[in-house]
Amino acid sequence: MRHAWKKGWIVMMVLIMVALTACAGGGNNAANTKKENTASPAASAPAAKPAEEKVDKVTLKLLYIWPEFKTTMEKTIDLFEEKNPNIDVELSVTPWDKVKAQLQTGIAGGDAPDISFMWPKDMSPFIASDAALDLTPYMEADPAWKDSFVDPAVLNGSTYDGRIYNAPFRGSTTYIAYNKDMFEENGWAEPTSLEELETLMVQMMDKNVTPFAIAGKPDGFQIEKINQYFVGYNLMESGVLEDPEYRKARKTDIEGAYAKAFVKSKEWNDKGYYGKSALGVAREQSQALFFQGTTAMIMLNNNELTAMRKGVADKFEMKFMVFPAPAGSKDLFMPGGMDGYMVYKKTEHPDEAIVLMKYLNSKEAQDLWATETLSVMTVKGVEYSDPDMATFAKYINVAGKYNQFPDYNTGDVVTKNAQAFANYLQDDSYTPEKLEQLWNDNYKQQIESSK
Repeated sequence: MRHAWKKGWIVMMVLIMVALTACAGGGNNAANTKKENTASPAASAPAAKPAEEKVDKVTLKLLYIWPEFKTTMEKTIDLFEEKNPNIDVELSVTPWDKVKAQLQTGIAGGDAPDISFMWPKDMSPFIASDAALDLTPYMEADPAWKDSFVDPAVLNGSTYDGRIYNAPFRGSTTYIAYNKDMFEENGWAEPTSLEELETLMVQMMDKNVTPFAIAGKPDGFQIEKINQYFVGYNLMESGVLEDPEYRKARKTDIEGAYAKAFVKSKEWNDKGYYGKSALGVAREQSQALFFQGTTAMIMLNNNELTAMRKGVADKFEMKFMVFPAPAGSKDLFMPGGMDGYMVYKKTEHPDEAIVLMKYLNSKEAQDLWATETLSVMTVKGVEYSDPDMATFAKYINVAGKYNQFPDYNTGDVVTKNAQAFANYLQDDSYTPEKLEQLWNDNYKQQIESSK
């Protein structure tokens, strides 16, 4: 704009000089009139914006959590900006374990990004603080967007009290990866039930093979994830899993289901199924143990596929399976759910933010991420020629199906319970009943403090 202004004034000054010269020279009136008529539009030119500046630019800030996918994210935004020349997007990235704290700090300071990554299951503090934009009217106004997800259950995970606050972007849950070569060499078959898995682990230990590489750091991490499976199936069997009060994380009198799961978790840990001192093992260390052929299996998130393939390379063939259900279970239980995005309610550009949200759920963007990052995406029509990706995609509608969706700010209750679980694994005097009561009490106290 600054250049256009200067250019306009130069043109005007030149024309004025020409006019003065013409007057001084005493040329004919016709010529003078023509020059003045020609000069008039030119003199008014500075008031008109150049064609490329007619559209006002809007800048959106987007926070995401995958530094390893920086190139793909930048490509996604380039494609978006080509289609929406009135919108510029500024990207920032933060580690997955820091995003909640960073977003809460930004909201408290009034400087939150317009759009931020957030897990649908962790939306409660942002809804409770009135920081999340209600997406319901936007999705109702665009049924094609609302109906684009692979299963209604995917969107249900973003719904609180009938209102939608998060747009699911890709699936995220845990699977078992196993060393297929090791399985074949030892005649081990892929287990189809929890009971078969336990029998298999005994056979592995008999051959001095550690069954699982497990990241127990921090706060029990993947050991606690396996415990979530035990808890989920216990609650499924008792009918609690679908109790509305449980789904809102308001049921604080659970008896037996937690304790029974704790007993099995401690048993697996004490028997060495997770190796030695698993609570001190970080994710990268657990991956290294698996890559070295020290363990037969590893518990991991499907979004670690790229890193896993790089680590395995040509060492052995790797295959994936779901964590098996106990024999007779009526359904699969898979904790986890979706990676999604929320819009900051105080954004100055809500309409433009919605345009970007829709694009992230477009087939073009979803296909790009499926291809380049080996992610399982949330919308219909994404095809997966890769066999591992096809396995993950098969269960995306199960991932997080039975998650709790609190209607209050849960604070740090989940972390506190995980820390207590990790302490329980190391302390033989810590009874499963005592831990169960503590979990119930922690939720009860958090509910009271949120009133």
